[in-house]
Order: sequence, then C-alpha cells, then structure tokens
Amino acid sequence: MRLWGQQWCRSGFAPALPAADARIMVARSVRQGTGRPEASKRRRTLAFVRYLSQVIPRLSAVRPITVVAGGILRHMDTLSLILDDMRLRGTFVYAELTAPWSLSLDAPGSASFHIVTDGQAWLLREGAEAQLLQRGDLVILPGGQPHRVQDKPAAAARSRDILGELQEVRGLEALREGGGGAATHMVSGIFRFDVNMAAPLVAALPPLLQVRSHDAMPPLWLAIGLQFLEQEVASARPAQQAVLNRLLDVMFIESV
Repeated sequence: MRLWGQQWCRSGFAPALPAADARIMVARSVRQGTGRPEASKRRRTLAFVRYLSQVIPRLSAVRPITVVAGGILRHMDTLSLILDDMRLRGTFVYAELTAPWSLSLDAPGSASFHIVTDGQAWLLREGAEAQLLQRGDLVILPGGQPHRVQDKPAAAARSRDILGELQEVRGLEALREGGGGAATHMVSGIFRFDVNMAAPLVAALPPLLQVRSHDAMPPLWLAIGLQFLEQEVASARPAQQAVLNRLLDVMFIESV
C-alpha cells in the first residue's frame, strides 16, 4: 500500500513536490507473519525526514497520516512519526550559580538547552548579540553550537565547560559555581538523538529556539513541566531519572 502525503497550511495545500520526493512508502507486505525489517523502516523514515525538511518552513500544521506497523493501523501526524524514530535521550544538570559565573557548552551532534528557573542569565553566541534570559525562559540550540551562559553580557575571562558534567552520572547533585553574588538557578543539558534520523530536521530548524516567559511566568506547558520537575527532584522514588529524562523529551518536542 502506498500513501501520497498532502500537507495543509493556512493558505491551502502546500505546493506539490516532485513525485519522487513526495511519494512515501508507509507500508509493505508482511510475509510469514514477520513485520517490516528494521533497515527498511530506517530507509522509509529517512526519506520522510528529508521530505518534511523541505516543507516544514512553510507549514503551520501537518495533516495526520495512516501508517501500518506490525499489521496494525496507526494514525500519526508526520512530525510525531519523525520524532518517534529520532530516539531522543536527554541528560541535564541542575546549576546553582552566584555572580560572577560563566558556563560554556559545545555539543556537536546534540541539541543543547537551558531553562532559567530563578534569576537571570545572558546567552552569548559567536556572531550574535548577547541575549538576556529571565526566569521561565527556555532556549534550545538544535545544532549544539558552542556558546556561553553567564551572569553578564561581556565575555568572562574564565568559563566552566559543563559538557563533561553532562557525560558523567551525577544523579541529582547540583552543580555549584560562582563567587557568592546574585543567585541564578538553571537546568542545563543536551538532547542526544539518532544523528542520521535527525540531521535533515535539525537543518530545517533555526539555530536558536526560544520560549520566552511573560511577566516572569513561562507558558502553561512549561510551567507544569517545571513544577513536575521540582516535585521529582524533591522525591526519591524508583526510576526517577527515567521520568525526568522523558519530561525533558516532552519539553523539546513542545519547543519544536
């Protein structure tokens, strides 16, 4: 069975792409009771990601499609299909910072993020103006470009690289840095994903995704997520780390 995807935007259907690009195979014959081979699934998903990366900049919504997985019909929108196969895995640190402080992060092949939960910070990127981040703000760098987050807009003489902190098991131990001045609390981390699956979609995204708070209040979905995160940190139940990682995955998907 073949399906030709149609993408809907506010002005109507998006211009059709060449048939070879737009035609997506979403199901194949199931023989002897076995499902689609993994290699075939990856080829299908890669083709679909490339197609979506061409149309995502001009779409305001994506029409659901029907796929066949293991002989079962599933109704999914195209972005859900892509994100499901990206295999997101989030790792993070809690940072308790006091001025003066500066953190640096360079994570190629991953998406890096920062959430300001209290106080404020400045985001510094090469070739871009310094950006003020306030309580409730979330920023994601889909390509993991090198950057700094610090207490002031001017470049600091010394900056602590936190990539190593994200690659080791810290549990919920806070990262503390600074000189005892004004306090800022942040959640900082990276999203790892299947590079081959994610590359076309990441290339279609802007270098910086930013979710700003309004009057120091984050959007409802982010506020709920942060409250849930604080509750999880205060508890000590089994599988806590897995729950927190899934919560960060949801934040990434909502931001995209």
